[in-house]
Amino acid sequence: MPPAPAPTPAARSSAPASSAVPTAPVGTTPPARRHLLSLSFVRDGDDYLARIETDSGQITELKHRALDQLLTLVAGELEDLLE
Repeated sequence: MPPAPAPTPAARSSAPASSAVPTAPVGTTPPARRHLLSLSFVRDGDDYLARIETDSGQITELKHRALDQLLTLVAGELEDLLE
């Protein structure tokens, strides 16, 4: 009797078991979302500038002398986009 073939490891899927992206029920439209088109930083002398642009045309420009404070402001604006 020939030996039984060695068991092969189960195929692993890189996708999670449950979808992380919520889907809208059939026949409904998902809520509108704003997408970040660009985020740029510039140093102008002693000041740091940040510019955030969304796909809805909203442009936010922030200016601060301290880079860490500017980054905190930018983080707040990005959190607002998620809400």
